[in-house]
Amino acid sequence: MEYMDKLSQVKLFKGLSPADIETVFHCLQAKRMSYKKGNIITHAGDEIRTIGIVVKGKVEVSKVNISGRKTILTLIDTGELFGEIISFANIKSPVTTTAAADSEIFFIKVDQMIHSCSNCCDHHAKLIQNMLMVIAGKNLVLNQKINYLLMKGMREKLANYMMEQAVIHNSPTFEMSYDRNSLADYLNVDRSAMSRELGRMRDEGLIEYYKSSVKILDVEALKSFC
Repeated sequence: MEYMDKLSQVKLFKGLSPADIETVFHCLQAKRMSYKKGNIITHAGDEIRTIGIVVKGKVEVSKVNISGRKTILTLIDTGELFGEIISFANIKSPVTTTAAADSEIFFIKVDQMIHSCSNCCDHHAKLIQNMLMVIAGKNLVLNQKINYLLMKGMREKLANYMMEQAVIHNSPTFEMSYDRNSLADYLNVDRSAMSRELGRMRDEGLIEYYKSSVKILDVEALKSFC
């Protein structure tokens, strides 16, 4: 199966062999779809009963408020899932998903996962266990997003985001997941004001940056804003 190397690294299939994954895909009626950058995958208000597995590219999850302002909630990278919480909750989607790059996505039917069949029932317990771990991880990400929304200061938001990325990458030098526009949307701040603040942080010797590459020069000083 194409993209098996990517699928084997997906947390949902942890502990399953490539042969097991192929069996599961058959039973869950997996369907592969291709999207160009900017294509809408699902709209807010859609009824979703499938889980998306990104094997190439990246997916943006966003929400538009009543005044038309878009807030990026998260980016789904290669090897990650989206739509699982909404599918299991059996509610209309409150968010829109968009291909943030040319993407290949497998969709599996959540109803098939809930109701086991004779072909892959031995794997269902493992799938459900893995899914619970995935959802728990997503909950932590959502909590962090809420924390950013509660922060009032621009520097506080930027410092927290950069320190979080440094921990994730285990290095003071890292590539940000977002471009400048997307980062402003994610932190719920004005892009121009954010760019000015980044410039001030650079001039004060806190960070260096070029495009999406960032290097924290003074970790302790940056921590003081968190």
